[in-house]
Amino acid sequence: MNALLGIDRIAEATPWLVETSPWREDPLAIEETVRGFFDAFNGMQYDRCLGHVAASVDAERDRLIGLLRLARYFSGAIEVQRVTNITIADSEASAIVNAMVRSEATKEEVKLVKTGTGWKLLWDGAPTHKVIGKSDDNGKGDSRPNKRAKK
Repeated sequence: MNALLGIDRIAEATPWLVETSPWREDPLAIEETVRGFFDAFNGMQYDRCLGHVAASVDAERDRLIGLLRLARYFSGAIEVQRVTNITIADSEASAIVNAMVRSEATKEEVKLVKTGTGWKLLWDGAPTHKVIGKSDDNGKGDSRPNKRAKK
């Protein structure tokens, strides 16, 4: 069948396009992640929702599921219509999600991070792997160098 359609000749002529092109697979994977999250959200399968989120702390799982339940109660089912303007920069991406929430059209930007071979959503309510800055025992960040008191 591939020979009949000429796909084998295209694959030979442009292997970089067929096999390794990141722009071909990543936007599809990003859209699949977004739609997978909202499919699970609409089905009230919150553990599955969190499978699409870049969360690093399992102890926070119950709190996040509570937030998802609350959000689902207020929003109802969310119908994702389109995922557009997908922008990929190294291991981070963003996309615009056009959806219907309670019969009202919405548009929101979502951020994603590459994890292994797939993508995960960055959610403000979920702890992520980002380290902003270390803090000392007093809770002060170490973003500025310590200054000695002048005598």
